[in-house]
Amino acid sequence: MYIIWYLLRSVLSLLLDAVSLLLVIRAILSWIFPVPENNVLFFIYTLADKIVEPVKRFLSRFRFVRECPIDLSFLAAFVLISFLRSVI
Repeated sequence: MYIIWYLLRSVLSLLLDAVSLLLVIRAILSWIFPVPENNVLFFIYTLADKIVEPVKRFLSRFRFVRECPIDLSFLAAFVLISFLRSVI
């Protein structure tokens, strides 16, 4: 039973690390290529947006976030992933 729990924790940790890396890559690419120009960029943008969109919808309920000139959903998603990683 301990081995299964260890494997599950390892896989979840690896998955959360991959998602964090994907968000960082997406943030850097958005400065260089604001609009995806090829299939690889489109794939990265699509995956990252599927992670960030639920956070963005939740945060849009708050007036401060709606009026903020920067998009805080990436930061909130990254903090949430970091929190989940620390719980695991």
